[in-house]
Amino acid sequence: MDVRLPDGTIVTNVPEGITQSELMRRVGMMGKPTGPAGFSLGDLGASFGIGALGSTKSITDVAGASNAASTGLSSGIQSLQAGMTPERQAEMQRQAERMKAAEQSGSFLQEVKAAGQNVLEAPLQTAAQAIGSFVPYLPAMFAAPVAAAMRLGPGAVRAIAAIAEKAPASIATAQGLGAVKGSIYDGVYQAEVDAGASPDVAKQKADAAQSYFGSNFEQIALGGALGRLAGSSGVEKLLTPAGRAGAPAGLGRRIAETAAKEAIPEGVQGGQERLAQNLALQRGGFDVDTFSGVAGAATGEALAGALGAAPVAAFSGRPAPAVTPPVVTPPAAQAPVAPEPAPVAPAEPLAIGMSQPFTPRILPDGSVANTQEELDAYDQKKFTDQYAPQPVEKEAVSPISEMKPAEVGYERSLLGAPVDPLAAIVEKNRLDAEKAKLKQYNTQIKDLEQRADANTNPVILEARARIVKEKADLEETIAILQQGFMKIYEQEVKPEEDAIAAAKLETQTEEDITPPVTPAVLEEAPPFVEATYCGRARSPA
Repeated sequence: MDVRLPDGTIVTNVPEGITQSELMRRVGMMGKPTGPAGFSLGDLGASFGIGALGSTKSITDVAGASNAASTGLSSGIQSLQAGMTPERQAEMQRQAERMKAAEQSGSFLQEVKAAGQNVLEAPLQTAAQAIGSFVPYLPAMFAAPVAAAMRLGPGAVRAIAAIAEKAPASIATAQGLGAVKGSIYDGVYQAEVDAGASPDVAKQKADAAQSYFGSNFEQIALGGALGRLAGSSGVEKLLTPAGRAGAPAGLGRRIAETAAKEAIPEGVQGGQERLAQNLALQRGGFDVDTFSGVAGAATGEALAGALGAAPVAAFSGRPAPAVTPPVVTPPAAQAPVAPEPAPVAPAEPLAIGMSQPFTPRILPDGSVANTQEELDAYDQKKFTDQYAPQPVEKEAVSPISEMKPAEVGYERSLLGAPVDPLAAIVEKNRLDAEKAKLKQYNTQIKDLEQRADANTNPVILEARARIVKEKADLEETIAILQQGFMKIYEQEVKPEEDAIAAAKLETQTEEDITPPVTPAVLEEAPPFVEATYCGRARSPA
């Protein structure tokens, strides 16, 4: 007959009348624990050590899964497992058989269920092993504080801190690469041994499968990329000062966010490691389902990552701000007390816009300005006097209408017409005087325009308007004088010059002819020098 044992094992062809204890003894299960392992501090320590050695082995597997360091770490893991309590060892065996049965079923849900049951059976063991996997990050976590405690130079401390800040992402990348290489090596080696290959042959094929230059390179590279992603977004960020500074302030929120951020990449990594192993087996000629065990591995790693991240997040809050101790200055020696000075009368309040008291000034006219108001009044009077309306010596009139008649006491020209010999020169001098006054007005207008741009004083604006008007009147006067001068020249001067020039041509050579006086010559002649007019030298005195 067939008998089902308490652990679910079915034994066939059992003789009639045999007791359960005898049957269990015969199948080698007498005295083997069948219930939960229970709490054991030694088992927790062993689980922590297994996690630390396994995480370190993933890094050493980067150089090859069968190197001396990886082999030694594998032996250490086996030793820790052998030192656990029998209850824990039996529990681990049952979990492995449960997971294997779920994989053989080919059901996605069965794998997820089996992985969840394995974690729920031993949550403390799972958390301890996950926390142990953070041991390779401890040197980066304490590098900067140790460097500061060793009193290294500021430059060395900053360099070490900068390296430690970037180290978690690099360590996680190496672990991603090594974990995939180790998974491929273990899977191919065990499959070859189960298929009857010698250990040497199995090792040779496993080394080739996990090589960077083998057929599984893309899976190894993918594992490294996923490792870097996990190291940049998971609980590894809390192992750096910058990561802890950016962590949520609330304890519950920090634990929840960190656990979620750690569970997702860990689950993806676990599933990809098993997928890489299946693909390597297929490429090695073994008939393996591509996704066999992928769901279970992903679920187990995700739950383990969350359980391990929670306590790390709980004890990795924001760093407390540095408290600078108050500086206590010792009291100075008691100095002799000086007598109190006599009270000083309060100074008069300063005027608006003044930053210091007014200093009396001696003005150009000999008076003294004792206050700012007196100085302002003097400047205002000086400006008003400068730009006050000037008396007009003579109203601008038409030179033709006011000109004296040529018949009264004046000579007559060769043509018989009465002529005033100095009329043109007098008019030219008046014209030059008016032009000089116009130039002065232009200077005053320019000065007033500059003042008006920076000041809105009504006196300045009024003076500017008056000067502008006087300038316009002066320009009109100059135009009249210019017109009168040209008329005198055309009617009286030019005909006389032409007659004299014609008479000389009859008796003199070309070199002896005196150049005629033209308006251009009169324009250049100074007002108080002798000028040639009608062939005779006259002084305009």
